Amino acid sequence: ENYAKKAESMAAEMDNAIYTNQFENMANFRAHFTGTGAEIWKQTNGTIDAFVCACGTGGTLAGVSAFLKEASGGRVKSYLIDPYGSGLFQYVTKQLEPLQAIPGQGSKMEGVGIMRLTSNFKAATLEGATQGSDLEAINMVYYLMKHEGICMGLTGALNLCGAVKIA
Repeated sequence: ENYAKKAESMAAEMDNAIYTNQFENMANFRAHFTGTGAEIWKQTNGTIDAFVCACGTGGTLAGVSAFLKEASGGRVKSYLIDPYGSGLFQYVTKQLEPLQAIPGQGSKMEGVGIMRLTSNFKAATLEGATQGSDLEAINMVYYLMKHEGICMGLTGALNLCGAVKIA
């Protein structure tokens, strides 16, 4: 009953339904390349030095990193922030395949820290990776609420933790 498998089976059973398969469908990458990446470049007036992002489907990480690399002539560096226990950090830093969970470590964050190399993730152009814990992300959530008046979820907060670490 995994949500992606459930969506796939429901689409197969329903008339006029399609399974978009956001993990493997490269339209995900293209949407972030032409949309999110271009928006970040424009809003920063091209002064961005680094991009850090957690990975769910891999579309945001790959699309934005590829756009920023191209737009900056290779100057902008991109990094993965991965929850402890996920195999993507190990893959990026040591090129380990197949992905393996790290025993005794794990995360309760939903939507990031996957244990497979998606088509979208494989298109990412990364210089490296760092890791963040659930507690670090929770602390960032509360810091932002108290000091900035911003309320966000754990994955957004994990991205900010990554930005602080890379900076």
